[in-house]
Amino acid sequence: MKTSNFVFLLLCAAMVSVTATAQRRMRTINPADTLRSIVSNADGSVSFRIYAPQAQAVSLAGDFSGLNAVFTKGDDGIWTARVPKVNTDAYRYHFVVDGVKVIDPRWPLYNEILPVARITNGEDIFWERHDVPHGPIQQISYHSTTTGQTRSMHVWTPAGNAAWKPLPVLYLIHGGGDNDASWTGIGCAADILDNLYAEGKIKPMIVVMPHGGMDTNLFVDELVNDIMPRIAWQYRIKSGAANTALADCRWEG
Repeated sequence: MKTSNFVFLLLCAAMVSVTATAQRRMRTINPADTLRSIVSNADGSVSFRIYAPQAQAVSLAGDFSGLNAVFTKGDDGIWTARVPKVNTDAYRYHFVVDGVKVIDPRWPLYNEILPVARITNGEDIFWERHDVPHGPIQQISYHSTTTGQTRSMHVWTPAGNAAWKPLPVLYLIHGGGDNDASWTGIGCAADILDNLYAEGKIKPMIVVMPHGGMDTNLFVDELVNDIMPRIAWQYRIKSGAANTALADCRWEG
């Protein structure tokens, strides 16, 4: 797919231009990267966890506020509370860290609720939303046979009726510390793609933005065994190597 490299370079340029956190994304891996915030234990208890190495006190609030959740801090900076019995239900919750309300940073939709400040200084920036038709962005949940969990990915398709015919597919992988919402959130990917497509600078394609936050080998298995088959099932795609591309954004310090 000849257009994929061009699109990828523009998308990476946008990520660099709209964020001042490139250095932070190269941070040393810490226990938070693989932390599961809520764990249902075999004995019926539930463990709540958050990584807060500098905190002095952590508590649980929201619909869980009536629970006796007493947090203790481990040597790895992870605070844990084990609650003996939690009734089956869906609960809103947040942590309180040193008196400050904290949304669970390991919640799958965390990046989608964070405000993003787009500073343009009056310039006509290519990643800004232009007065053009905008293609739909779908968030797709799927069962991962690789991890045994429900996972998600974001998918962009071009505006209009182009998606009714078979299209090539670009799999766009996010940088370290991000998730499948990052390209459309802070990366402005949807606006960039909409603008380029409206200007005739790219051909119609499907752009899949999966959640790559796992071991590389494991992610390759999930991509091949779970993500690509789901895309082929849900969308009309052109198959084969000539119509499939993958791009990975890597930060340099």
